[in-house]
Order: sequence, then structure tokens, then C-alpha cells
Amino acid sequence: DTTSKQDSAAKQECYGRDDEEEVTLVVTLKHVTEIPENVTDIQVLELDSKSPYIQIGGSVYEGRYKDTIGTHILCNPEDGTCIDTAVKELKCNKVSVIPKTNESSGS
Repeated sequence: DTTSKQDSAAKQECYGRDDEEEVTLVVTLKHVTEIPENVTDIQVLELDSKSPYIQIGGSVYEGRYKDTIGTHILCNPEDGTCIDTAVKELKCNKVSVIPKTNESSGS
């Protein structure tokens, strides 16, 4: 059916190729011990680049990927069950964002 083929093509365009691998990543935010529960706006920019950015509320962090020594085991804090494992880590430092100014708007 044509509609399902179009839907499948649209999903591939939005989500990437079917052969892409899903990877669990541990993110470390320097000097952040916990993210407040009321924060609902988290954005990740340029995840496939060498230096992705993460915006959490009004704070922006620049990251660098590191291979881990061994494997991180991610557990549910309530019952201790294993949720997932990760072999990559994204270490992030807070950065200041300075808005661009329009210097060419001569008066």
C-alpha cells in the first residue's frame, strides 16, 4: 500500500536509516549533582558531532565523547534492577551563550 510506503519513507527521513545502531550514552554534567524535577525542557544539539551541546532549562553544556574503561551499568534507583549498559560517556562543561549582534546594521 502506497500510504504505508510513504509513512515508512517519512519515518526514515525523520529518524535516520534503518541500519543505524541505538547506543546508550552516559552524560556527565560537571558541577551538577542533580537536575531539578521541574525541568521539562532538555534539548540536545549536534549529537553526531565531536562537541554536542545540551540545553537544560536556561543552562547550556558543551560535551566531549570519551570511551569508558569497562562498562557503565545503569540501574533503577528504586529496586536496583539493571536497566541498560553503556560504553560511551559524554562529559559536559557549562558554557556561556552570547547572542549574536547585528554589526552590519549601520545607521
